[in-house]
Amino acid sequence: MNNDNLKSDFEGLKNWIVRKSDEHRSCRQEEREWQAECIEADVLRKIFDFGVKAGLRVSWCDIEKVLAAEDDEDPEVPEEGIQETLFDVWQRVTDPDMDDRGIEASTEVRELFKLFEESFWPAEDEP
Repeated sequence: MNNDNLKSDFEGLKNWIVRKSDEHRSCRQEEREWQAECIEADVLRKIFDFGVKAGLRVSWCDIEKVLAAEDDEDPEVPEEGIQETLFDVWQRVTDPDMDDRGIEASTEVRELFKLFEESFWPAEDEP
């Protein structure tokens, strides 16, 4: 994918994440947690899809094959399962206290994960 397309996808994804955060907040306020969790999973998946296009690499698994897997039983999926693997990579990329060795993530991917966290779980929501 060329840089212009990647930049356009990046900007579009940022805007989409912000829109989805509004929908997510509404679901949480109306106590529709299952819908909020579906939105979270959808956004996380799209960030990873973008990440693969932007060169995201994880040393202990082929993240592209994890995303393409039909279920946790797929031989390409680490034993933790698809969702837990994605959560683990996301946490390692964004949490400064976690070890992110073995993960190559572009500035754009890191920015999308940060936007996801900040727009879905703003600091003022914390107790």
